[in-house]
Amino acid sequence: MRPAPSPTSLLVGLAALLWTACSSPPERVLEPVARLDQRLASPAPPGDAPTFCAQGDEFRPALGCPRIFPVESNAIPSADGTSAVTVEIPRALHGGALALVPTVTAGKRTGGKGKKGRGEPPPEKTEEPEILPPTVVAQAPPRVQVPLLGSIEGAGRRVQVSAWVLPPPRQVFRTEPIAIPESATLHVATAVSKLAAVAGSGPTEFRVDAEIGGDPNGGRHEILQETIAASEGGTWHPHAADLAALAGRKVTFVLSTASQTGSDEPSVAFPVWGSPRVIAPRPREKRPNLILVSLDTVRADHVNARAADVPITPWLDRIASEGTVFREAVAPYNSTSASHMSLFTATYPVLHRVNHPAHRLADGIPTLAEILGRAGWETTAVTEDAMISAASGFARGFDLYAENRATMLRAGAVDETFARGVRWIEKHPDTLFFLFLHTYEAHAPYVPTDASLDRFPDTEGTGGKKQTRWQRMLRRYAAEIHHSDRALEKLFGELSRLGIADDTIVVVTSDHGDEFGEHGLHGHAKTVYDEVLRVPLLFWGPGRVPAGKTIEEQVSLVDVAPTLVEMLGIEAPAGLHGRSLAGSLRGESAEGDEVRFAEGLTPGPKPQRLVTARTRDHKWIWREGESEPGEIYDLRSDPGEKKPLRDPALALEGKKLIDRYLALGGGAEASPPSARALPIDDATRRKLDALGYVD
Repeated sequence: MRPAPSPTSLLVGLAALLWTACSSPPERVLEPVARLDQRLASPAPPGDAPTFCAQGDEFRPALGCPRIFPVESNAIPSADGTSAVTVEIPRALHGGALALVPTVTAGKRTGGKGKKGRGEPPPEKTEEPEILPPTVVAQAPPRVQVPLLGSIEGAGRRVQVSAWVLPPPRQVFRTEPIAIPESATLHVATAVSKLAAVAGSGPTEFRVDAEIGGDPNGGRHEILQETIAASEGGTWHPHAADLAALAGRKVTFVLSTASQTGSDEPSVAFPVWGSPRVIAPRPREKRPNLILVSLDTVRADHVNARAADVPITPWLDRIASEGTVFREAVAPYNSTSASHMSLFTATYPVLHRVNHPAHRLADGIPTLAEILGRAGWETTAVTEDAMISAASGFARGFDLYAENRATMLRAGAVDETFARGVRWIEKHPDTLFFLFLHTYEAHAPYVPTDASLDRFPDTEGTGGKKQTRWQRMLRRYAAEIHHSDRALEKLFGELSRLGIADDTIVVVTSDHGDEFGEHGLHGHAKTVYDEVLRVPLLFWGPGRVPAGKTIEEQVSLVDVAPTLVEMLGIEAPAGLHGRSLAGSLRGESAEGDEVRFAEGLTPGPKPQRLVTARTRDHKWIWREGESEPGEIYDLRSDPGEKKPLRDPALALEGKKLIDRYLALGGGAEASPPSARALPIDDATRRKLDALGYVD
């Protein structure tokens, strides 16, 4: 039995407690100090192994991601669903152990029409793709016949077959030695594929051990042990393991899995380790949290504006008095993918060239999430999928990248998107974080909530037939923006409730706008006029961002990442096209070139590339194939871009600017990004169709 403490020891302990209370350490926050997937010792995973993968709608950087290759698509099953598909195995996979997985996808979406003029979206009857039992081959020959078992009748149904490279039944990943700080924990999510249940696999054991000093024969501590049944596949299982016993030591983490097959065939459980990282408390110092909000398709002139004499964004108008607004912010592309990638990379589309979800970001271009992750921020995104697909490179640098994969847009979807972000914050108290939130709430087909639509009086019929069409659309568009504004108000309220508002910088912007007949067209991805390119840009942060300030200088979304990096005290990587606006926020005179560039494509079966150079005074629009810009506008006297100028001197000046922009990506003859093309799955295609992006 331990002896009772003496009166002297009690007094000493009390004095220590008083001293601690009177000289409390600086505020501390939790941050990742080592990401294990980036600290692996050899042997490393195969070079073509994915570095992140999904369970459900959540992508994580992971160890053990399955290597998947499409081998057959558009196969039409027989009416009774008992036929087979003969697939050609790629030469690189010959002789390997494969699971050939048939997936049945539905035909066209069915459903009725919503109530005309109301906020109710059309009902939807969309079937999720169905995974059929796989055909497992230990040594893949050039051709394999894959039976289509199960009922797959129905018009328009088709089968896609993919080859999953089978891992060994037991996998081991070892890290290099990692120093463990005080009060550290190991955070990791485990998962097996939902394919395991379809194939009738047995359970999979996950185990994490720590070898002190990297010696497998020396001290070894079990950190985590878990068994996941096949029936639990398809979802992440998060864990946090205490590393207090290892504080002050260097340890090698050993992550191992052992899958039971339940038969003589290899396991198809495909076990993965998601976001394995060591988390430890560190002084916050002056480092704030960061929330970046993208309100897709919101044009600049619909913020701090009115529709039918009703304020569209009353909350943003109010919060602008507590932050700084850039009135002349320009998007770098007339569509979602490229504009967001420029926002994340501070490079123009001419360099990153991710103009569509089928394109992938080159490895050498860093993202904002990667920069912040390396500097100690926990990184999370909650998006609404489609044009900012994880596979395109948007997930790079995020510890968690969640996608709302609903096929159709739902009225009020922004509420769930933002609420999901708040739930993540609630589950990670005292964490230094970067949170990216993205919503299509204001995107076509314009299905606002009834409450938001009823806020704006119906002014249809006050003009001609075309004018009535634009009025109808603009009313619904304004209602959707208003609902997004209400969602932002709730988000700010949650930051206050959680007590982190004073330690958070919030940036609100958009990727592009929509046009409503100003130049005869509707939507975006068609022209590069200002109704599409000018977007809102607001910085907010108590004590870090000037309150009630409006900045008139022309800026671009490529400037956002460099600005945030400087504000957070991080050194910016080389090669960025954007420049930091932190000096402008501090009241210093703007430095650097005032010209800003943007790109786009015209609509139609043979789209034409558009490039624009823009200063505060003039704007040039060049169409691919022209010797010089074909349109020049004086933005001071003609802000609506209705009266093109014919000025040889200005045309020559514009040609030099366009040539300068094209040189950033290798010149006008640079190859397209097709070398980095990705397949588009059916779920993404349906979402793109719902958004109006059709082939």
